[in-house]
Amino acid sequence: ITANFSAYFILEVSTNPEEGGEISITPDQEQYELGDDVSVTADPDTDNGYYFTGWTGDVPQGSENDNPIALTMNQDIDLIANFDNTYQLTTSVTGNGSIAISPELDSYEYGTQVTLTANPDPDYNFNSWSGDITGDTNPYVFTIESNMDITANFSAYFILEVSTNPE
Repeated sequence: ITANFSAYFILEVSTNPEEGGEISITPDQEQYELGDDVSVTADPDTDNGYYFTGWTGDVPQGSENDNPIALTMNQDIDLIANFDNTYQLTTSVTGNGSIAISPELDSYEYGTQVTLTANPDPDYNFNSWSGDITGDTNPYVFTIESNMDITANFSAYFILEVSTNPE
């Protein structure tokens, strides 16, 4: 009499946050045999500004940012695809002045409306915005849809006094 045993493993996948995107599995099965190769792809919900930030859980070392990720089933695997929809706003100035940011946050959720106001120092004028926005509208209102780097450009102005010398 010969007893034959097979090892079956379960692949559990989820997303964090749940609404951040979807996961596709190839082949998509309820259980896998020892040595089965599986590919798991994270598909972020880009319509709502989400992007893939990496895998957590039972991730093979060095594969934390692979997308798709290749797995060889030799144990039960619990895998989490992580997504984010927050972005950074970086501002700078050329010349002398400052930028007021409303709201001023550490990071901005996709779709947040932001107002930038350029405030020139005395004897300076605001000229324009450059970087990820352009133009000379002040204040400037825009919607966060990605990481943004924006510069306010100021220049000095001089008053030319002309006098006549009567002769």
